[in-house]
Amino acid sequence: MSVTPTAPGQSAHLGWYVLINREADLTVRVLLREDGTPVRLFYRKGDDEFGFQLADLTSATTDDGLRISVSLDTVAMPERSFSFELLLPVVTLGPGALDLGPIYVFAAGLRIEHFPDASSGPRQAIEAYPLPGAAIAVAD
Repeated sequence: MSVTPTAPGQSAHLGWYVLINREADLTVRVLLREDGTPVRLFYRKGDDEFGFQLADLTSATTDDGLRISVSLDTVAMPERSFSFELLLPVVTLGPGALDLGPIYVFAAGLRIEHFPDASSGPRQAIEAYPLPGAAIAVAD
């Protein structure tokens, strides 16, 4: 999603994405570098809260933006594990991005429960969440 035209070499990705699904009691915050690389991701659902750094995150660009994956496990559980994937539209702005204020975005989140040793039945249970929110420019 491109919000304004940008001159070559002058565009920058917005820094913080703040995404909230109040019905599911889910909040996700992501900090991106100027090149679109995720630097930090904060995940809170109910009483579960996790913070992740660059080394914990796996990301890939898609036609529509960015897909960020991370493991939500805090202890080893061989019979099941959890991960979270964020499908994030990347907003770009030109010079003066800080003056425009928050830009509305709509992302999607997938909370995935993995059952690696399941002999029968599904190997994954997936919960999908719409995540409306805002992208907010930050100064260097």
